[in-house]
Amino acid sequence: MYPFDHPLPTDHTICDKLYQSNYFYWHNCADEEIINKFIVMGESLETNDALIGDAKNSSVNSSIRISQLSWIHKNESSMDLYSFLTDKIDRINYWHYGMKLTGVEPLQYTRYALNGHYNFHNDMTVRQDSIQRKLSIVLALSDKTDYEGGEFKLMPHGVNPNIFKFSKGDLIAFPSWVPHKVEPVTSGKRITLVAWACGPKFV
Repeated sequence: MYPFDHPLPTDHTICDKLYQSNYFYWHNCADEEIINKFIVMGESLETNDALIGDAKNSSVNSSIRISQLSWIHKNESSMDLYSFLTDKIDRINYWHYGMKLTGVEPLQYTRYALNGHYNFHNDMTVRQDSIQRKLSIVLALSDKTDYEGGEFKLMPHGVNPNIFKFSKGDLIAFPSWVPHKVEPVTSGKRITLVAWACGPKFV
């Protein structure tokens, strides 16, 4: 996990006043320049099929998940990308959630080609240390006109999921325990940047 450099102080009274829904949707969060930087970086890295399972026992399971992943780690070449994303996470958390967040995991550059999908799941992980995922972020690097299918569904209440088809540059953030899925892509390619902000375990 990479710690935040300069996190904003969390004001829970502000967050309580502005809380309206289980997710935060930021239209046109990223411009064309930063989107292209993410794509160039992601496409330059090693690509692997997405796996199901934990670090000790994982495998490809196409009935649950089909996508191709690359991992963007924080280093000199990706510093501006991390700065962009952690700034947005920090501001969303300050105004909307008020969670204690201390850092972000490596960024997942994700491609869903034909038949790519991911069944309902949540992003919470069982960890032996004192840190856990708290806030999940999806940034659209392709436009809804670039593919068919591939709808993003968020289901906080077990029924009647919220359904999204992202425009390029849109960002959605939601608590990592909320079930979500990506419907099968029927044509084109859906590209996203996925991140998880972490902090001390809930007690």
